[in-house]
Amino acid sequence: MDTGFFKWVWRFNAIAIGFAVLTLLFLIGWQLSRDFREARFAPKESTAVALMAPQKASTSAHPLRFGVPQIPNGSQPYALPLYLEQTDSDQGYGRQTNNALVNFRIVDIEGQTNRWLFAQTDRLIIETRDLILASADTDQKLGQIMVVIEQDTDGNGHLSERDDKTLYLTDARWSAPVQIAKSVRALLAVSTQSATQADVIFETTKGTHAARISLPEGITLSEQAFSPND
Repeated sequence: MDTGFFKWVWRFNAIAIGFAVLTLLFLIGWQLSRDFREARFAPKESTAVALMAPQKASTSAHPLRFGVPQIPNGSQPYALPLYLEQTDSDQGYGRQTNNALVNFRIVDIEGQTNRWLFAQTDRLIIETRDLILASADTDQKLGQIMVVIEQDTDGNGHLSERDDKTLYLTDARWSAPVQIAKSVRALLAVSTQSATQADVIFETTKGTHAARISLPEGITLSEQAFSPND
């Protein structure tokens, strides 16, 4: 019985050692293939324009389409969002549709006119925040602040949310945008103070900025900058 007992112990040890060796080989193989997997299955960026240069070829390679506009108040014009349609395979991923907001077409039905909001060059509009003046009777829209990416500042060949951003202001009729800040990392807050003033808080490479701007001119009336280390 002793011989049989030790035989089972040896068999168990052999199985355990074999399992440990297989596990070790799997972990080694997984680690060695990590660089390949990270290159082939890189994390997706939520929005990216594959072609950043303002070339005519970009519009033919990637179809453009208009989206659904917000319903304006009264006689204000419609702002039709323009999307660049592309697949994630354009950026090295598997095929999946990814639409990027690149411009607005401003359509004034009453005035029978239409125009582009921005010049026809590649950009990425990642956020639009409405400036609303609230009152007891109604809410009045005074304009909007847009977060726009115009340059490939991280050098990866795409316009993406990792690039520096520019803040633009436009009024309720979507007049020509006015630049209010550049080299922005993130837009933190927007608050309408009156019919002629709004507060904007944003981060840049130099710290956090709290500014009060005039409406609709976009002139900086006051500004302070600070950082977590102050």
